[in-house]
Amino acid sequence: MMRNMDKLFFFNLLAIVLLTCGCTNKQEEEDMYLSNPRIGVSAYLTAPLVTTRTAASANPYLGTTPSVDNMLDASVWFSNTSGTYEAGGTPNILPRHTEVQFNSRGTVYPESDVLLYPPSGTVYCVGLYPYSTTEWTNTDASGTASNTHASHAIDGSQDLMFAPEIEGTLASRFGALAFTHQLTWLKINVIAENNNAISSWGNVTDITVTSPGNRLTVDLSTGTASCNSTPTDIKAFEGSSALKITSQQFGSVFCAPATSYNISVTTSNGGLINLGSIALKQTDGTTLVPDAAYAKGKMFVITLNFKPISMVEATCTQTYWDDIYQTIEGY
Repeated sequence: MMRNMDKLFFFNLLAIVLLTCGCTNKQEEEDMYLSNPRIGVSAYLTAPLVTTRTAASANPYLGTTPSVDNMLDASVWFSNTSGTYEAGGTPNILPRHTEVQFNSRGTVYPESDVLLYPPSGTVYCVGLYPYSTTEWTNTDASGTASNTHASHAIDGSQDLMFAPEIEGTLASRFGALAFTHQLTWLKINVIAENNNAISSWGNVTDITVTSPGNRLTVDLSTGTASCNSTPTDIKAFEGSSALKITSQQFGSVFCAPATSYNISVTTSNGGLINLGSIALKQTDGTTLVPDAAYAKGKMFVITLNFKPISMVEATCTQTYWDDIYQTIEGY
């Protein structure tokens, strides 16, 4: 009987020791976290508004929530000073321009840098999409070096986004960066009115859209973004493709926001035709877009209707940025 009591005492003692060790390990992990707090950040996208075979093919980020299957690979710039974001030359040390691959709604960490919250003071960060070590530059609208600005070329293909400054401290960690689309997405559809128009015009060989600006600049101190006023021609289509009496998408490009766009088209039989300024219209199909700010972050479909009487009629309709419209939950 004493042996049984001894065994019972032994197992009770062992349970107490294991429980104590478990508590100790947990406390050690908590102490380590508090003494070595790593900077992480989360992100989401503001919902795209209901709106509205190429040389430049638009590469949009679709959806509002990053995931493993829909990763948001962004440049995130960290600083100890609000509104000022020097590149920083030392890994793991603030200030720092780094890469963060957002793959969930939760907190994620820089890919190559282990950045720590300081014991006191505030850390700031901004988000720039897409990630690049060279395309996002510390320059203002005039091209002058400036640690309070970030600039990126508009090439027709790249969806440019910006998330304004947020802040975090050791006691109050970073929240979520809110990314917003900064350009206007244009889709160019082409249709022939009848078979006579198809034979009259021949193949489409070129469609060019003039973007009213060729560079996006973000003021990191105010959280505002704007495009310059230097026009740039973007090839929406280049090749040789036959017209059809059913609508075809010939182009998909990103441009600086505007209320209208100059478009030219070239066909094998008709040569170059300047269609002039094509006005953007709201979802009702008749109301004109009031200003360039309205067009930012929206998508418009411009349809070119080729008629048999040497005329091309251009119309504009608005649609969703995303094929499947998603809303933000939890923010």
